[in-house]
Amino acid sequence: LLQYMELGGWFRKIEDPILLEFLKVWGRIEVEGHDRARVQNDLRTSYQAMERRIRDHKGYLAEVYMAQILWSGQRKTLPGRFFHSKQDITIPWHFSYVKLRTILQNMEIDVEGGAGKERWICESKWWQGRKVGRTEIQSLLRKGEAVKEEAGKGLQILRLWFFAHDGFTKEAEALMFEKGVLWSTRDDLDGLLKFVGLRQLPDI
Repeated sequence: LLQYMELGGWFRKIEDPILLEFLKVWGRIEVEGHDRARVQNDLRTSYQAMERRIRDHKGYLAEVYMAQILWSGQRKTLPGRFFHSKQDITIPWHFSYVKLRTILQNMEIDVEGGAGKERWICESKWWQGRKVGRTEIQSLLRKGEAVKEEAGKGLQILRLWFFAHDGFTKEAEALMFEKGVLWSTRDDLDGLLKFVGLRQLPDI
C-alpha cells in the first residue's frame, strides 16, 4: 500500500499499523465478502493471542532479572526488606547452575538455582492491574515439595521466592508468611537490582 506525497511528487510505503489493520479487516468484509461477525471474532482472537504473548514476554523478562540477582548476589547478604523477611537473606557463595523454565513432575519452574545443599525455586508474575492470590502461592509450594522429593536427603535449605509486579492479596501474603516464602513486588525487585549493581526493570 502506497501513499502519494504531494511535496516532491513521490510515493512511499504506508507504515501506519492501525490503518493497515483496518484496511485488512475492511477488505475481508467489503471486498472478499466474509461475514462481519466472523471477521470481528477472528480479529479479537488474534489480539487476545498477542496479548498473552506480551504478558509471557514480560514474565520471562522478570525471570531473567531474578536469575541475574542470584548470580550477582553470590556471597552477599541481601536486605530482608526486599524479600519481606525479618532476617536478611544470604545468597550461596557459588551456584552450580541457575536455569530458566525447567520442568519437574509436569510443572514448570520459572527460575531454579542449585548450590549443593541449597536450592532456590522462583516464580514470576508480571501482572499489571491484578494481584497474585493464594492459588498461585499454593502452586509454588507444590513445586517446592516436588524439589524436596527429587533432591532427597542432600537438600538442607530450600528457598521459595515469588515476584509479583503489582503485589499480592492479603490471603496470599498470609500464606507466604506461614510457609516462609520470600516475596517481592516491582519496587522490591528494583531495590535488589540496585543493591547488587544491576540495571532496574524497564517501564513497559
